[in-house]
Amino acid sequence: MTLNGPGMTANFPHLKYIRLQKLWNSFGQGEGKSVLVIGTGVNKVPGLEDVIELPSVVPNDPDGDESSTGHETHVISIIKTIAPKAKIYSIDAAPDPKAKLYYWVQALKRAVVIFDTDIKFDIINNSWELDVEDPEGTKAINQLSQRGVIVICATGNGGLDKPKSYANLAAKQLTLAIGSCNLKGKRSTFSNGGHDVLLPGENIKGLWKSPPPKHQTLTGTSSAAPIAAGMLACMKKNTLSWAEAKVLLNTWEYNKKKDGDKG
Repeated sequence: MTLNGPGMTANFPHLKYIRLQKLWNSFGQGEGKSVLVIGTGVNKVPGLEDVIELPSVVPNDPDGDESSTGHETHVISIIKTIAPKAKIYSIDAAPDPKAKLYYWVQALKRAVVIFDTDIKFDIINNSWELDVEDPEGTKAINQLSQRGVIVICATGNGGLDKPKSYANLAAKQLTLAIGSCNLKGKRSTFSNGGHDVLLPGENIKGLWKSPPPKHQTLTGTSSAAPIAAGMLACMKKNTLSWAEAKVLLNTWEYNKKKDGDKG
């Protein structure tokens, strides 16, 4: 199975949900857009060879820029399937998605420096959940937002009784908080409250760390967030505010399943 080609939508139900071909016909495939993924690093499996790895912020990272978990490999493959012509960058901020807040903040701060000196990111995807505030992290997100970068955060997987994640705390009005839904558009029971947009996060297929191309099916808001990143990489034209991005995603005509539909 390749990332693109005939039959792709049938094999990846979330692509049918977002009406991928209509998205491409309406906006393009991410030409000229740059997406940064902050996470656990990427594995250069077939299909992701052109992902650009930026230096890790983890000192003496035993994995270097390679992921030992496959988490961000899965995330990046979701984005690349939706926006195949966008440039995708990766910063390894932790060897594990639940690592300390410090390294994630360092990655956000580095993104500001890189934006000012080199790469003009359009979108930054954060498929991770942290339940504490950090003034430096919020400052960095504010600086990125002021520069026109759409900062996406997954809301987390604690359910409505746990509405706190970084996307819901101090940075809430500066990040696009993505929760998970099923293919009928109904919020997943595990998805935290406080979302701006709901996108499919149940049983999402993407590439994994073991070559040759191996697909893994994962469930969580980590899989919903990159769908938003991919869609916005296609939709974004010049500057786009947080509020405009939210409206674009919430008003898109999704192909939601109805009661009684098979599959």
